[in-house]
Amino acid sequence: MSIELIAGRKDQMEKLTFTELVELMLARTYELAEEHGHGGYRVDLMAVGKELGADLESSRQATQALEERGLINCLRAIGGFCNGHISASGRLFVENGGKTGVIGRYHQDRSAFIYVSNSPGANVNAGNIGSSQVSNVAVADDANILRQVRETLMRDASLKPAERQDALAEVQIVEAQLAKSKPNKGALRDSLDTLGRISSVGSFVVKLSEKLF
Repeated sequence: MSIELIAGRKDQMEKLTFTELVELMLARTYELAEEHGHGGYRVDLMAVGKELGADLESSRQATQALEERGLINCLRAIGGFCNGHISASGRLFVENGGKTGVIGRYHQDRSAFIYVSNSPGANVNAGNIGSSQVSNVAVADDANILRQVRETLMRDASLKPAERQDALAEVQIVEAQLAKSKPNKGALRDSLDTLGRISSVGSFVVKLSEKLF
């Protein structure tokens, strides 16, 4: 039995099977890499799934399927987070149009599939985001702030790979706590204090701390 997911605009809904979701997530990952360069740019695959209207578990399973087929290279953290990039085989798969036809439909009408407007590829800056830029970024809610923190960390060239991975793990801890009915404020403070020491995301962390405490 296929898993059906909903993606796209409310006036033009596109039903996706799980197989199509897998191909679509790969196509979107390819697109982001083409926009920002394949060297060193890593994509938050879970955010890509959310952008396409998929639930967390379907997105996680899709990243597993892509990884098992050698179409992406992925680093995982707490909560199933997958920070990765498309492989050479993945690039060829997308360029050859995939197998289900969904990649071709996506290229014909991207807006029919992008469900979340604040996507992993939105408002991308080629360099580090300075504090003056951050202060002008409009944030709607906690999840939006954390998404921007994650995207900024992924683009912060000043971070060593291990430092970036540790910081992304702290973001996961904050997200896990905020998902609880009674978050552990001590754990939240510890993670936010750690993230606040990273200059590129400091302003985001201040905004989030002001909302939470």
